[in-house]
Amino acid sequence: MRFKKTYVLLSLFLLVAIIIGIFLWMWVHAAPESVRLLPESDAVVYLNLTPLRLANVFASLQKNQP
Repeated sequence: MRFKKTYVLLSLFLLVAIIIGIFLWMWVHAAPESVRLLPESDAVVYLNLTPLRLANVFASLQKNQP
């Protein structure tokens, strides 16, 4: 009886670990939050501006003063 209980608990733990792993994998590979909040459309264009920011391309732009 003890072997059965251990086997059930181990199987349950493994199932929970797999479910958490799948959830994390889907979360890492999901589109950015700003894209997910957009209404449904035929196509979505996402432009990553991080390399441009790191290269200081936007440094010459004037900042808006309120």
